[in-house]
Amino acid sequence: MTRMNQVIQAFTRAKQNAFIVAGAFVVLSGATVAVNDIAFPLSAAACHCDTLQSTKVNDTTYTFSSVAIISSSVHTTKVVYDFGDGSTDTEAKDVTKVTHTFKPGTYTVKATVYFSDGSISNTAGCTKKITIPQPPATYMCNSLDLIVVNADSREYQFTAHASTTGNATLVDANFTFGDSTTASGIKPSSSNVVSVNHTYAAAGTYNVTATLNFTADGKAVSVTCKTSVTTKQPPVECLPGIPVGDSRCNPTPKPPVTPTVLPSTGPSDMLGSAFGLSGIVAAGTHYVRSKKDLSKAKR
Repeated sequence: MTRMNQVIQAFTRAKQNAFIVAGAFVVLSGATVAVNDIAFPLSAAACHCDTLQSTKVNDTTYTFSSVAIISSSVHTTKVVYDFGDGSTDTEAKDVTKVTHTFKPGTYTVKATVYFSDGSISNTAGCTKKITIPQPPATYMCNSLDLIVVNADSREYQFTAHASTTGNATLVDANFTFGDSTTASGIKPSSSNVVSVNHTYAAAGTYNVTATLNFTADGKAVSVTCKTSVTTKQPPVECLPGIPVGDSRCNPTPKPPVTPTVLPSTGPSDMLGSAFGLSGIVAAGTHYVRSKKDLSKAKR
């Protein structure tokens, strides 16, 4: 083969493999093309990733597909998508669509096409930059709840529940309890929950307000939520631990005792009733002595 024929065939094969060479001296040698005495594998010129296409699904999700240009003698073995956030996806064909959801940030997505002509394998890649914006910051107070800690001492716990999105953050809360007292700068016990205890000095109905302080988009903002509480005077006790009105305060009185009456048996009962037992004994003694005195007198 003459030198000219080698050059012609080299250009012909390079053209078939989508390898464009301009202004260079090309020499074909085995599985390489020599351009100005620099050898290039023919397979390296047989495929390249032309386009990495992306379609926005929503604010955080995109669909990707790659377009590879290859010659008739080369086939794609796989395509690997690197989404730039530590996640990858591998597909068998370059035209297969893949879907990925990102967190807010900027990412460089790369599609690497693997191809082979049966004897030599190689890769080609293309990239696309994707930016996911931060979601809008939202913040609100969902509720202000209360629980009774001690009803007798009128102690209550108030808990404010917040919700946030984006870069909004609950910093602290201020409470007004409706009795001219306040609590300020109360820090959250968890990400969006803040609680405080309060004891009322007197019975009554009180309006309670929680002012929640946030940072959002670099600014200080606040929202409020409200509730009310009615406290009661502790009951008066008639005895220690027994409130007035309890049945134990007024025990049922015992019925009066009725004296037992003995049945009547004659004059002795009349004497007993009139003089009592001591009178009967004294009368008997007097009678006996009187009898003795009469006997003496007759003598």
